[in-house]
Amino acid sequence: SGTELTVRFHSDEAGRWTTVLGQPQQEIGPLDFDAALSSDSSGLMSIKAKATQGQSTLDVEGALGHLPDTLQPDLNIVFKSPDPSKLAAIAGLQRIPAAPLTIQGRFGLNGELVQLGNVRVDLAGDLADIDGTINLSNHFAGSKLNLRVDVKNAGNLGRLFGREGLPDQPMKLGAEVRPDGKGLAFKVTDGNLGDIQLELDGRIPDLEQPLVLDGHFGINLPRV
Repeated sequence: SGTELTVRFHSDEAGRWTTVLGQPQQEIGPLDFDAALSSDSSGLMSIKAKATQGQSTLDVEGALGHLPDTLQPDLNIVFKSPDPSKLAAIAGLQRIPAAPLTIQGRFGLNGELVQLGNVRVDLAGDLADIDGTINLSNHFAGSKLNLRVDVKNAGNLGRLFGREGLPDQPMKLGAEVRPDGKGLAFKVTDGNLGDIQLELDGRIPDLEQPLVLDGHFGINLPRV
């Protein structure tokens, strides 16, 4: 037999809780949180939860791990917000722009390994897709990632983050990072900024010396 626990929380002003995260109190608005925790006969704990703050929502569903072992969450997460800047500031992230943001995908943690499954970040229509594993220890040794970026206008994206000077051109990028001996290999499989083609194929031979790189970098300009 299993066990179930339901948790419900409501606050008329979520800003009064920001001191818990080391931030000063601020007016944010109401917060609602509903969660159902359960465990089966094997001790596997699962969660299904939803948090709502204004028009921002966070949905979480999946496994947390077996008791009494260390938790190993494997969760499907969907975060949506028309303006995440205030929520980001609570966590000490000051550079998140006031633009619509959606993050969704599978997030897992097994010891020092972070597992990302079909994670998509959509910032005002600019997309980044990430899939793979990140090793948080041993200088990221063994990490393996695939990344695709599709930006409608690099200049607009830069300005969202207070960066001027990027060209008002679409940008696409496909890249992969994979283990390579004591280091990591990286490759841009499909990169372009407007009509400019980007090529990158290299490696960090030894992650104990991360600034030592070798490889090939190329830029192909359009013919005039």
